[in-house]
Amino acid sequence: MSFPVLHPSRFLQLFAVMILTLTLAACAGRPKPLEPQYPVDVTSVRVTAISSADVGFAAQLQDRLEQTLGRAARDVGRASTLRVIVSDRSTSADPFLAFVRAGREAEVEVLLNDNESGLDVRTRVLRASASGQNNSLADSILVARLVSDIRNLLGLSGYPPYPVSGAKRDLVRPEFRDDLLSPDGSFSEDELRSDPLLNGSVTPTSIVLEPEENATPAFDISNPLLSVTPPAPGDDAAAPVPVAPPAIEPVGTPEADVEVPAEPVASASPAPATINGDEPCIITMDNDCSDPDRR
Repeated sequence: MSFPVLHPSRFLQLFAVMILTLTLAACAGRPKPLEPQYPVDVTSVRVTAISSADVGFAAQLQDRLEQTLGRAARDVGRASTLRVIVSDRSTSADPFLAFVRAGREAEVEVLLNDNESGLDVRTRVLRASASGQNNSLADSILVARLVSDIRNLLGLSGYPPYPVSGAKRDLVRPEFRDDLLSPDGSFSEDELRSDPLLNGSVTPTSIVLEPEENATPAFDISNPLLSVTPPAPGDDAAAPVPVAPPAIEPVGTPEADVEVPAEPVASASPAPATINGDEPCIITMDNDCSDPDRR
C-alpha cells in the first residue's frame, strides 16, 4: 500500500493557512452577552471566591460593581440582588512558548436573584482574559472587562455608571385625565384654545419680561446736544432769577493808603561834651577815632 508523498510547497501552504487561522481567531472580539428584555434595578451586590487566593480579586471586583451597577431614578426595573462567584483565576501560558506566562484568565458565575419571588432570574458564566507580564495590571484589566460584561448582561450599557447605594431621584410619570376628554376621546376645541401652549400664545422658548416699577431714566436723544437755538421752556419751567453784579469798592491811591516812615533828622543841638571837655569824635573814612591826637 503506497501513501501519497506530500510536496514541500504543499506543506508550506498548509502551515501558512493554519497560522492565518490562529491569527484571525486571536484578533476576533469576545461575544457580548445578550441584554435582558426588562430593566433590572440592582439593590445589592455580593462577590465571593471559591479559592482563598482569589479573595483579594473578589473584593476588587465587588468594589467596582457597587460603584457602577446602580440607577439614578427610583422605581425603574425589577429590584434584584446580584451574586458573583469567582470560580477560577489562573495564569495562562503562551501557546508558542509553554514556559513563558502570557497573562491571566478569570471565570465567574453571575446569578441574578429577584427580591420579591426569591428566584434566580438570570444565570450566566462569563470568562475574561488579559495579556501581560504584570499580575496586578492583568487583574485590573480582568476586573474592567468583567464589569463591562456584567453591565451588558443587566441592560446598563446605555446608562452612565452610578453607585448602587446612591441617592435616587423621583421619576415623573405623566397622568391620564379623563375629565379633559370629549365623549369621542379627543380634546374639545375650547380646551385646545384655552391651553397657552396649544393656541400659540406661549412657546417654550418665549421670554416674558415684566416692566420694572422704578425704571432707570433714559436720556432724550431726539434733540441734539449742541443746537443753534435753545429749546423753548415749558410751562412748568421756573422763571430766571436776576443776579445783581457784585459791588465794586473804590481802590485808594498808594499815597493815601501807604504810610511812608519819615527819615530821621539830625538834631541841630550840639552833642554834649565829654568829661575832659573834648568834643566827640565823628568816625569818617579818613578818621577812625583811634588816634587821640587826631580827635
